[in-house]
Amino acid sequence: MNYDLQNIKSIVVTTGGITRQLIAINITHIISDSYLCDIYTE
Repeated sequence: MNYDLQNIKSIVVTTGGITRQLIAINITHIISDSYLCDIYTE
């Protein structure tokens, strides 16, 4: 098992029954509009 990935900061997002893990360093910006949120990555 590769334990090097444990130090990578990430965000877990679930939408429409699909769960995704986004690496924090790849997120360029986040836009929030009331209860909706758009996450932009590289």
